[in-house]
Amino acid sequence: MESEKVLSMLSLCRRAGKLSYGFDSVKTSVLQGEGKLCLLACDASEKTAKEAAYYCQRAGVPLRHTGLSRRDIASKLHREYAVLCVCDDGFASGLQKLLACDQ
Repeated sequence: MESEKVLSMLSLCRRAGKLSYGFDSVKTSVLQGEGKLCLLACDASEKTAKEAAYYCQRAGVPLRHTGLSRRDIASKLHREYAVLCVCDDGFASGLQKLLACDQ
């Protein structure tokens, strides 16, 4: 299943230190130009989704809906997050491909 591959890639990204999580951390990464791809959980609040979209658009960072719930993300990252930011081109590219296959 592609969602399991996405979760595994996110876990690798976190261990490599190339993942920001939580809205404030993601916002900082995006505005400082470190963010390459932002990901939203399917159960993120409307306000979080709207604000993430605003900051990503402002900084030119792609924003993708993962189809994963916060609980799914917590299964690999051990905490519930609604928004994540990948700060590496390689991981971002790999996740974009996996998410495209999942649709």
